[in-house]
Amino acid sequence: MRNPVRFVSVFYEIQCNASTTTEITTDTTETSSSASDDTYPFVTGIELSTPDPTLCDSMGECKQNLIGDEGFLEPCVNTDGEVPAYQQCLWNILRYDAMDSIDIVLTTEDFGDFEDGSLLLGMGYGYKDDFPGATDETVLASFDSPVTENVIVKVPCNDAWVSVRILKKLINPFRISYFIFHDEEECDATSPTTDITSDTTEISSSSDTDSSVTGTTTDPWMTLCDSMGECKQDLTESTGFLEPCVNTEGLVPASQLCLWNIVGNDGIDTIEILLTPEDFGEFEDGSLLLRIGYGYKDDFPLEPEDTELARFDGPVTQNVTVKVKSEIAWVNMLVYMDPIDLFRISYIMKKEGTPNVTMEPEGLLDFFWDQLGEGDPLHLLDNLTETIEDQGGLTGDEIDELMDLLDLLFDDFLDSLDEYPSPPDRTKEFLANYSRTVEEMLVSFEGWLDLTQMSRTENFATLTSTFANYGMQLLEKLLLNMTELEFLRSTTVFTAEVRSGTKESLTGPVVFPSAGGDTYLTLPASFRDDVGGDHYSYVGALYNVRDLNDLLPGHQNLFGDDKVVNTKLLSFSMKVSGRGNLNDPVTLTFRNAQSPQSPMYKEIWRNLHDGEKPTFIPQSHQCVFWNFNGSGFWDTEGLREVSSDRDNTVCQSHHLTNFAVLMSTHDYVMGCAVSAISIHFTFLCVFTWMALEGWHLHSKLQMVQRRSFSLRFYLMVGYTVPVGVVAITVGVSFGTGIRYYGEGEFCWLSSPAYIWGFAAPVLLVVGANSILLIWVFSKVRKVGRVPNGMQKHQAESNSVSSAVRVFSLVCLLGCGWLLGVLQMEVSPVFAYSFVVVGCSQGIGIFIFYCFMVPDRREKLVRCLKIY
Repeated sequence: MRNPVRFVSVFYEIQCNASTTTEITTDTTETSSSASDDTYPFVTGIELSTPDPTLCDSMGECKQNLIGDEGFLEPCVNTDGEVPAYQQCLWNILRYDAMDSIDIVLTTEDFGDFEDGSLLLGMGYGYKDDFPGATDETVLASFDSPVTENVIVKVPCNDAWVSVRILKKLINPFRISYFIFHDEEECDATSPTTDITSDTTEISSSSDTDSSVTGTTTDPWMTLCDSMGECKQDLTESTGFLEPCVNTEGLVPASQLCLWNIVGNDGIDTIEILLTPEDFGEFEDGSLLLRIGYGYKDDFPLEPEDTELARFDGPVTQNVTVKVKSEIAWVNMLVYMDPIDLFRISYIMKKEGTPNVTMEPEGLLDFFWDQLGEGDPLHLLDNLTETIEDQGGLTGDEIDELMDLLDLLFDDFLDSLDEYPSPPDRTKEFLANYSRTVEEMLVSFEGWLDLTQMSRTENFATLTSTFANYGMQLLEKLLLNMTELEFLRSTTVFTAEVRSGTKESLTGPVVFPSAGGDTYLTLPASFRDDVGGDHYSYVGALYNVRDLNDLLPGHQNLFGDDKVVNTKLLSFSMKVSGRGNLNDPVTLTFRNAQSPQSPMYKEIWRNLHDGEKPTFIPQSHQCVFWNFNGSGFWDTEGLREVSSDRDNTVCQSHHLTNFAVLMSTHDYVMGCAVSAISIHFTFLCVFTWMALEGWHLHSKLQMVQRRSFSLRFYLMVGYTVPVGVVAITVGVSFGTGIRYYGEGEFCWLSSPAYIWGFAAPVLLVVGANSILLIWVFSKVRKVGRVPNGMQKHQAESNSVSSAVRVFSLVCLLGCGWLLGVLQMEVSPVFAYSFVVVGCSQGIGIFIFYCFMVPDRREKLVRCLKIY
């Protein structure tokens, strides 16, 4: 990661004259000049009006000499108000007097609104006629990122220059402040000034070309560059070299930008651009950006560029040929932060007898199909990976085409493996790029959904088998030369592990992935006997896609059940002697993607919400592997289920392939919201009548003459109160757009907050009736009698009779629901008592308050005779 300010709180000294020193300081609170006690009023970034933009129709240079006590350095902008990519500006700040010094100020407000690495800003002392180079000896400070605190660069007793180059893309406007002040204490007027000059001895380049491309041609094919300016060139010879300019040290300067147009005549239809390790291999990765495309470019191409065919950001390790099937090709080069060693690029114009047409690439992968079999597969895969990552997302057709291309690339790499100087290192590099490409494919899930179900299944199954089969072939080929390999790469969507070694080197159990995880495979200790020879080798992969069931459908199985995939896909291959099966099974531990939900019965009485998926049924797990026969299907042969709970499923298998776990899902029915509202209303009615019964009992026990309430009053209260509570709940639900009913597993009030629309009235009624029950018995014990309504089931001085009375009142007042609260909040043991009491409530009321009361029993008998 770049440092936001490269030269903060560090002091530099140069010999400007006898008393000249230079320093760079930072100040996060008050920024002041050493020549004045006054603070700079402009270092706020908000007190000045927005600068008038200068229209830039091109990306050309801007130069300006500034005279004045204070001011701003501002780049030009385009019509959108942005600073164009590749723009280069040079400002000279001139003093009035030899005793003057200059402060250059960068503030977070004015120089802090762009990305790191967007530009190169340099500052120095003296006057510059042209853009200074990266190694200019007058440089005092440089920045490649916005500042995070106010920074002052002091230039004592001299003029100052500021140079900026914008790099790869447009950035927001910025400005730099400066102050000129009189500083006699620092400047010695009698001291001679120092003239800073540079030797510009010119080194010419030879125009001779060498089509053999060996990297050993005439010395030293370079052009002197005193600045970081642009270089443009049109090339019309049939063969030649593309050569950047260099500085006095023979290095290509940082931030240099070059554009070459290779222009063929009417008979040319192909231009081959060649990169060799001898001519394009002596610098570090990430030092530059080289792009190649078709057609003619008047100016430096901006990203994105439709005519671009290939790009490189590092040296090549093998000869690489880019074929441009057009009569004109362009090559664009940008050096990044640091000077790099010399390089050159060769080209050859060819006529292949085909009509002259401008190359229009038909798709993302066309260029790579053209290069397949002709170049280095390792380098081709590297370019392919970069191209796919830059695009960000693949379509269904691209995924389909990429499957075939990766298969052929893997095959080409196997054939050329022995030609590399270090096969293990090259293999790791190839596998890393292959894994990155697979990751891009897996995250492009919308692209997979663009394909038909059959095409999705076929391509994904091929993806897993390609990596397993070619990975084992790589290990076998390396082991022929007694070369071991250890490769591991893990991301959220794809984990790949390719490993080989001696069996004696194994000191513990072998687990894949070796880095750990929630889904893994454990080999039995006896697998060492199953592997022939002294070495072992295996290839493991873990695929974690958004919905594996969309790629390998669970209903596509041999056993006929309608199931769904509920885990990642674990693929594991190992060379086993004999029949290919293990004597002892491997253990597979899978993390359930979704936890199964109780109850265990299948039907859930509510409809699915938008975007919701069915939940899984506990203990419905099925350990399976993907059988590649025919169009492919899930199979269970050789597997058995060991255990399964809410989080994990454990399986065992005697063979190795692609494994997963299937589960059954709940079926859902319609009409959930209506059912939930009806149930809510019914329960509230029950408890409201319990409350009325408690009130009635309390009135009779008081033995005070009161106005008796009519049946109409009880009916009104018993049903209007529940209607009111339900109406409020429904109104809030629809008003807020939140589902209060049926959001959970069943057609009921949603938890945890909304359940109080039922729980609060229940607790109020049950609590009040329980208190009433205690008060009734205490009152009876004091007065020695019970209310008339209780006399029909009271037996004097009989413990059994007392228990019956208690139980009858518990049933009548609904006090048994307290056990329901206890079983939820305290212990499930109370659930058994709650079930017994709750089921007995209706029967108890009928027996004690209907059947055992004589007059009510007689009325019941008469009604039964009528019917």
